[in-house]
Amino acid sequence: MNELLEQLADQEHTRWSHWMTYLFSQGTFNEDGTWTMPGDKVKHWQRQMLLDYADLTEQEKASDRAEARHTLWLLGQWFSRQEMVEYGRKPEASD
Repeated sequence: MNELLEQLADQEHTRWSHWMTYLFSQGTFNEDGTWTMPGDKVKHWQRQMLLDYADLTEQEKASDRAEARHTLWLLGQWFSRQEMVEYGRKPEASD
């Protein structure tokens, strides 16, 4: 289970890193090292963060579903390997 936790934590870090890369690409770095977010982005993301999932647009939901599918894929891979071990079959490196 610790291996699964590490895989999920790695996925979460990758997700966060991609988000931060995107976020910083949407604003302006200032000479003093600060960063400025455009007002339209502030308004857009504040709207999203205040909504429940059910109230998001279909495009916004699709983005969240893609992230969830990746988590499900990781879980499926892990549980498949565990089943193989339980039935006495050694998982392949690509499994």
